Amino acid sequence: MASRADRATPSLLDPPTLQTAIVAEVALLRRIDRIYSYRVPPELAERISPGVRVRVPFGRNDKPVDAYCLGVSESEWKSTLKPILEPIDAAPLLSGKMIELGRWLATYYAAPLGRTLDLMIPAAVKRGAGVRHLRVARWIDPAIEIDALKGKQKALARIIREATAPLPVDDACRDADCTGAVAKTLEKKNLIAIESIEAPSAGATR
Repeated sequence: MASRADRATPSLLDPPTLQTAIVAEVALLRRIDRIYSYRVPPELAERISPGVRVRVPFGRNDKPVDAYCLGVSESEWKSTLKPILEPIDAAPLLSGKMIELGRWLATYYAAPLGRTLDLMIPAAVKRGAGVRHLRVARWIDPAIEIDALKGKQKALARIIREATAPLPVDDACRDADCTGAVAKTLEKKNLIAIESIEAPSAGATR
């Protein structure tokens, strides 16, 4: 006789169930004239919007593929719907009117929509619109003194310790006239904490 836990565990043979959540329509950057639907994970909901490039799993092997988000809505989806992996851009590259124009061009020229949209954006804009990872440093304990440090370590420690907010590691090292290796040494001594944060690239659209 099956236990309660066994009965509650979904079987591979069970039909997919319908759920209500945020779903995005995307056009893949491939020679495919079709629009696909992907589930938007809750933690990405604020970062996925029309005109943003996204990375999605595609095919039997779930190979990561880039695509343009065409629209986002709350609708029913089957439990087998794949989730978006991540946004590529910090802000939309395409406006609603540009997406409409891209749809018209793709239909008129019988071209894949994703590639049509991609051709509408200058390469320099795409390069500058991504999300970059910025390494920042903060002083761990204000009670710790830096008198025992010498040279570059002391100079860098003073800059980071006196900052009112986490500082980009590269900027702090430049002000202290030292290399990143000095920051790494302070981190190993448990004097500073270095972490990576996401920040829009300088060329990102607003």
